[in-house]
Amino acid sequence: MDSPERYVTLAVPENLVRKLTRHALFTPPARRSRSRIAWFDTDRFDLCERNISLCLIDAGTARIQRVARGTEDEYLAAYGPDFDFSSVPEDDLRRRLRRAARRGLAPVFETQAIVSSWQLDIEGGKAVLAQLARGEMRSGERVLRISELRLSSEDPQDCSHYRVARDLIADLRLRVEPAALEVRGLRLARNQTPQPVKSSPSPVSPKHSSADALRAIARACVAQFQFNEAGASGSNDPEYVHQMRVSMRRLRSALRAFAPVLPAEVQTRFVPGLRTLAAALGAARDWDVTLEELILPVAQTQPEDARLATLVAAATQLREEARAQCAAALAVGSHHLLLAELLVYLHCDWPAATVEEQPLLGQFAARRLDALHRKVAKAAKRVSADDIPALHRLRIAIKRLRYTLEFFAPLFSRKAVRAYLGRMEKLQEDLGLLNDLANAYPRLADCAVRNPAMAEGVAFAHGWYATRLAELLQRIPGEVRPLAKQKRFWMG
Repeated sequence: MDSPERYVTLAVPENLVRKLTRHALFTPPARRSRSRIAWFDTDRFDLCERNISLCLIDAGTARIQRVARGTEDEYLAAYGPDFDFSSVPEDDLRRRLRRAARRGLAPVFETQAIVSSWQLDIEGGKAVLAQLARGEMRSGERVLRISELRLSSEDPQDCSHYRVARDLIADLRLRVEPAALEVRGLRLARNQTPQPVKSSPSPVSPKHSSADALRAIARACVAQFQFNEAGASGSNDPEYVHQMRVSMRRLRSALRAFAPVLPAEVQTRFVPGLRTLAAALGAARDWDVTLEELILPVAQTQPEDARLATLVAAATQLREEARAQCAAALAVGSHHLLLAELLVYLHCDWPAATVEEQPLLGQFAARRLDALHRKVAKAAKRVSADDIPALHRLRIAIKRLRYTLEFFAPLFSRKAVRAYLGRMEKLQEDLGLLNDLANAYPRLADCAVRNPAMAEGVAFAHGWYATRLAELLQRIPGEVRPLAKQKRFWMG
């Protein structure tokens, strides 16, 4: 079985610390200690640029040197007066560390905290280590408060820390802190603000079972959502909402792709909540697109036109209302429990999810891609210039095929995957624009009924894009049919 994430970190606001420490799970008395960790790098952040981490941990009775590359192997050694990289077995990594030391290693940020630790005894003889760290992170004059709970299972193959996180999210309405301490520290050291997070390359490995592949994909989708939700709380950048929406689309596509090996209850228990979450994000995203990509480009060509100025003002107000509704829906926080429940189900509760009872991943991926390819081919045969709903269905089918192919990409030739996706790219772009144009006018027309001052501006904008819409409707049907004839490289 693929190991779950080694730990889960929950942000603990100061007003919830007392409730947390009095929670029924934390019945053993806490062990308290002081923690000081200093992260080192060159003034050009050479190690960071190569995804290498080097820190010194002051454990009170000993100083420990920790080296890690990404989230892979870690190498720990006692630290003396000088850096010692002899415990690092990788020649290339050791050479890079020594080269960085010659260039001058210095602390780029450090954390100091009081850590309260509990050994939680979980039903079934499992043990979870809970560590509440409260203190600060400092880089030069910049300071960031730390108050977070880190949960990890004693057994690397155990997922009990997911269950504990789920229970605390349910009972105390805590939220996951998606950014590792080091990520936040480097951001502080480099004086960087958070940026919207796009989907990362597929975490799937040819060594995975089907169950392990879905677990890894689901973790990646949930993490993408959580990173962007955290960033959205302090920014008006619409890309955060867009990437949250993308992450939920990808997650639903993953559950759909793996449906043949999943219990039927997954679709009824989790998918409706994921749809509701996507809908809460959808209105804000639709107005962002309508205003930024459709209305404003027209208004900028006619800056003196009062009709368009009125339309821009009204659409801006409607976008702000949609954003406020989206923020209110996220503030309720019910989706935090939904996503935690899903991860617990996939890692801990999934009946019969053993390697022996799962199909070989490569064969399973080929069958699922073939099924989705056939759906795209079937949808392509039904499109016509006067059938916008059919074009919309084709767009959805292509998007599901693309996501699934991206999930399974590590199982196939990189060149073949890139070529196949490349043939779809322009068509997806045109279908996306067609969808935006086709949906924007009814949305604006409906608003104009309630706000007649918008009517003339809506008519002007619609006329502006009418020719483009007609051209897309005529051109796209002829472009989609060859898609059905593409070579299905996954069939060998």
